[in-house]
Amino acid sequence: ASEKIRTLSELRHLGSYRLNSNFSVRGSAGTGFRAPTVGQVNASKVTTKFGRTNMGRLELRDVGTLSVTCPEAVALGAKPLEPEESVAFTAGVVAEAGPVSLTADVYNIEVEGRLGVSANALLAGEQRNQFGDDACVPGSGDLNARYFGNGFDTRTQGIDIVASVDIPTKSAFLESGETEFIFAGNWTKTEVTSYDPEFIDAKRILQLEEALPKYRFNATLRHEQDRWSAFTRPNYFGPYTETHLNDAELIIDAGSEITLDAEISYKPFAGVELSIGAENILNNFPDENPYASEAGSKYPESSPMGLAGGFYYVRGRYVF
Repeated sequence: ASEKIRTLSELRHLGSYRLNSNFSVRGSAGTGFRAPTVGQVNASKVTTKFGRTNMGRLELRDVGTLSVTCPEAVALGAKPLEPEESVAFTAGVVAEAGPVSLTADVYNIEVEGRLGVSANALLAGEQRNQFGDDACVPGSGDLNARYFGNGFDTRTQGIDIVASVDIPTKSAFLESGETEFIFAGNWTKTEVTSYDPEFIDAKRILQLEEALPKYRFNATLRHEQDRWSAFTRPNYFGPYTETHLNDAELIIDAGSEITLDAEISYKPFAGVELSIGAENILNNFPDENPYASEAGSKYPESSPMGLAGGFYYVRGRYVF
């Protein structure tokens, strides 16, 4: 599924035009904004994360996420938060020809002043002591700290395609029933178009642009006949890049992956359905994390296919 930009308020113009009984076009244009949350404006906390020492070693260190109203954050350059503003355009086609239907949509979403956390900055103990009782995070030692801000602009572009085909099923093996093939695919690209170098660094830009696969596809073959139904679905996830533990020196270039889902169901009587199936039935795993022996999980934490391998289930459902 493509990345969507959430808004609290938006103004959008929609339009569609049917050229003939089999083909139509559609589009939209809109603007929107998303206000900072109460937590982003006012919350402060300290968590323990992996970080590098002056000697370059990884170790657990305290990292403070500070409210922009905190004197510590102001000293690091924090400014009052402003709403994100967006402009979005979409265009698409809908086509039907006998048993075949197709929808294809392209979109472009530009966001100015995106909210995010800054790069970590060292707040020296001497500087922290100057804030006294006004400090949001009491303490006297050095602290790695960050804060929320409107630090960068992005452009997200993509294409969504969904196609379905009703397949004739009458044969020597299948005398009745309905068979359908569905293909769903997406290409999405996010680009940081401008940014404040005092707020985010190259590592954060890499996360924003490459942390998610640009390509995702799945194809479902489904059949229903009398009391029986079944489907199988291969899923494709494109390559992606993870900055493991938010460390620019721990780059994982993970390759593409394919998983397979399958299910078969039976309705013994009205209202009851029994199913047995599996997600990732071949028990595929993402590429292993080459830095697992140093720190972190065995697999990339941002893997879109999950980290648990196959999931097998038996399900009973009653509808009344």
